Amino acid sequence: AFNPGVLAASTACPLGVPVAREGDDAYDYRMMHPSGIYFKKGHEKTQGDAYLKNFASVETGKTDVVLFKASRGDLLGRLTKLKEQLVQQIDRASGGSSVNSVALSSDALRARLSGVLMVYCAGCMMAVNSGKDGAEQMRRLTVALSNCFAGRPYLAYHPFGEQGFFPSKQVNHHSNLMFSALCFSKDPCFEIDESRSFSEMLAPIVAMFNFSDPSGALVQELQDLIASGDNANFHRISVMVRAGLLSSTLLRDLTTCSSQPLAFALNSAEMFYTMARKFPLKSKEYHMASMQFKDFCTDFMAAAPMHLLAKGNVLDYPTIKLAVLMAVQIDSKGLVASNSFQELMDEIWTVSPDAEQAMTQLLAGTDRSSWTYSPMVRHYMNVVSYCFLTLLQFYTTHYSTSSPTMWAAVLIWSISNAVQTMASPNTGFYTWLTTLDDVAIVGAHFSIFYQVYHGRDVPRDLDALTMVLHSGNILKGLIVNPKLGPWVIMVTTMMGDIQQFMILLIFFVWTFYCSYHALFREVTGAYVGEQWSGASVLLINAIWGPQVMWESDGFNDHESLFLSWTFGVADSTAIDVMGAIITAVAVFTMPILLLNLLIAMMASSYQEVSTNVDSEYKRSFASCVLVARELPFLPMPFSLPIDLGRCIMKFGARAKDCAKMAKRGRKSEALEKLDVETCARQQLVVSQILSLYEARAAIQRFKETVTVEQVERMRSQNDGLQDRVNVLYNTVLNMAEKQDKMEVHLMSLMSLISKK
Repeated sequence: AFNPGVLAASTACPLGVPVAREGDDAYDYRMMHPSGIYFKKGHEKTQGDAYLKNFASVETGKTDVVLFKASRGDLLGRLTKLKEQLVQQIDRASGGSSVNSVALSSDALRARLSGVLMVYCAGCMMAVNSGKDGAEQMRRLTVALSNCFAGRPYLAYHPFGEQGFFPSKQVNHHSNLMFSALCFSKDPCFEIDESRSFSEMLAPIVAMFNFSDPSGALVQELQDLIASGDNANFHRISVMVRAGLLSSTLLRDLTTCSSQPLAFALNSAEMFYTMARKFPLKSKEYHMASMQFKDFCTDFMAAAPMHLLAKGNVLDYPTIKLAVLMAVQIDSKGLVASNSFQELMDEIWTVSPDAEQAMTQLLAGTDRSSWTYSPMVRHYMNVVSYCFLTLLQFYTTHYSTSSPTMWAAVLIWSISNAVQTMASPNTGFYTWLTTLDDVAIVGAHFSIFYQVYHGRDVPRDLDALTMVLHSGNILKGLIVNPKLGPWVIMVTTMMGDIQQFMILLIFFVWTFYCSYHALFREVTGAYVGEQWSGASVLLINAIWGPQVMWESDGFNDHESLFLSWTFGVADSTAIDVMGAIITAVAVFTMPILLLNLLIAMMASSYQEVSTNVDSEYKRSFASCVLVARELPFLPMPFSLPIDLGRCIMKFGARAKDCAKMAKRGRKSEALEKLDVETCARQQLVVSQILSLYEARAAIQRFKETVTVEQVERMRSQNDGLQDRVNVLYNTVLNMAEKQDKMEVHLMSLMSLISKK
């Protein structure tokens, strides 16, 4: 039954269930206050089957129930979290930026607030008010609440059971032992003036550029940028930035005005990244600008809830494709590796290839238990098909070597794979090396088929080479596997180090080959390692090995070498000495120096990849998803006609895009007319997300390490405040002295009056 002891003991030790894992109330808990221990019917006397009852409900099957423990000090300290959420909500509602955020000072918060209606649990209030110093603790609670609201008036009441709002779920919920605040702001909610077009809203900026550019060319460029947004000609914009007519700061401000801020920021980041490579003198400046746009994308996705991303159509397919491509080209993996982006990619991968439909199903929480012909199925179907190609070639090599029919099937299969690779969208999943690999396989299979068709033997070297290349393509398909993918990424990265090492190795091999060819022209060498004896043999074996124990044979002893002229020795002796020197340098350079360089490169790459393997895997996964969503419904080689059509359409569309960009580059397009209603609706949602981003950035800035300048500014402000306190204290003392004198005079006056 109801037990006052349980009720009192659980006030400081309630039960809690998590609210959300992300959002404003991430890792917050909804409290439940136990009321007593109850027994089921028939078990009251034996006390055999009992259960704990709470004042607030909990979902059936909930397993992550946590037992909390708090003190009165914890109840007072928890108000800090209330103030953080208050700052976020006010900045979001008023559309403020980090420049005028209420988190900057108490005066800024006080200027925004009119008053607060506070709900503070009666159980918490009684816990704070208990004990001998209960009155003092209540006074501290009152002061803490006043500081939270910057001294603005508030009214608090203490109910048993509270209704509060959870921002991540956008619902009210019943809880116990909690508190919340309803704040009344002086500022209206952020609204878009739907009576004006987008270009009219930015008319002041255009007017400013009219003043600095009387010719009007810059104004036309700016109008095209405003109208086109993320589809603007960023090559012309880069020319303006290079000439000093536009700054990265203005572009960052225009990012928040675009209906697709992510696409605008990614294009700007790519522009500055390209400029940093083209202009080394300003490389640092342009690189920092590119990093700022990439950081904006990462923070924007971290602050944006999924339902606002869907409502504002921020993650449409062109933006998704651009984000994945930029993650490869300019290393902007932060956006692709964000939780919201990966959740959408996983939904496209397992449910639907359409981005809008996948977003709708993700928000609706559609059951994935039913089988669908998803991009994941298409991808693994092609991986299995490629495994069949490898097995078919293995079988043909061993059991049907001279069969033109079998080799023709292998050739058609490899052609289908190469065409499918070339028809795939440019997402960074297939590189130029992958395309070259597939073309090499097709060329090798064609050569094998040609030789077998004319009754000749199979070229064993081409057969062996293609089998090795097949394994690389199979590993490429398994890179999306959560368990194998990170290891495949490490292997491929180290293979890249080996490629760089091979370039150096080939260079040095060619160097020493040319040197040996020049020295030993028309000279025959004779190995004399067995004839050597004594300490010299041991020394040479210890340093270089017996490969330098030789001498020239059959060379005429004419003084035709530089060493022969200088030291007066025979040419054969000079050749032996110079050959020994070149051999020693070659042994030191290739087996020792280059081998240790390769070990150092692979160790450095392993450390770097192991640190960033998660973001790299997410990038590879997103690239594969965009490729798999466009795969045909038939496996290779049956998909060859469809892939041929896709390949023709891909290159045709690329030619049209190039012509369109050339036309845009010659003549500035007219200011586009935008759908006012759609633009205003999306811009309103984007503005809400940007408010979340600004509030999050402001709070993160306040959590950063305090600088020396900030400490000095606080010290100077403290000194000024202390001086004012001293002046006030002296003034009070003077007033007290004057009051005492006035009292003395008053007493004297009263005594005189009484005598008279």
